[in-house]
Amino acid sequence: MENNTFKGSLFGGFNREDVIDYIKKTSAESTAPEASSASEAAASSVPSSAAESHAVPEAASVPSSTAASSAPTAEELCDKQVAEYIRQIEQLQARSEKRLYSIMLSAYSEYMSHPVEERNLVTKVSAVLSKSGELTAAQNQCDAEFAQIMAAMRKTLRENGRDESIADEAEKTYKQKKNALIKELTSQAYSGGDGSGQSGKWLAEHADGNIVD
Repeated sequence: MENNTFKGSLFGGFNREDVIDYIKKTSAESTAPEASSASEAAASSVPSSAAESHAVPEAASVPSSTAASSAPTAEELCDKQVAEYIRQIEQLQARSEKRLYSIMLSAYSEYMSHPVEERNLVTKVSAVLSKSGELTAAQNQCDAEFAQIMAAMRKTLRENGRDESIADEAEKTYKQKKNALIKELTSQAYSGGDGSGQSGKWLAEHADGNIVD
């Protein structure tokens, strides 16, 4: 009688339990590389995450570049400089006008120092003419300072590739104001002389005027 139990315990010439253990072992070993690969893949993802975490400081550096972009451009600096030249011209004219009015007021005071019977147009004009040297010097100084400012303004405009129309306009305005002032002072010098004191009052008001800051 054959031992069926013994045969049943064999599988293809191998012990059945040994075969089952071998299959399990082989399956476990084949699964291990996959797990290892998965672990390596997970591990390889760490530098990427780390790189992403390191990207945060770079993003934080954006305000620095933003601050740099907020710095004034060459065009803005040019506009600011031209505006400063215009302000200097206005201040120069205000100072020069006040000085001229003061000189004229000095001439008027000289005129008023004469006795009433001598206060006439001839005496008045004579007093003004006595100040002609001071008047001319004051105007020449103003013109010289104006020329320096204009030269600097035109240089700035050229260096920044700008046209010089604003400088031309500033020069035109200066000459117009200068001519108007000369006409006004001449009118005061060659009018009146009646002792009423109107010219002196007018000169005093202008001579004491505030200079534009």
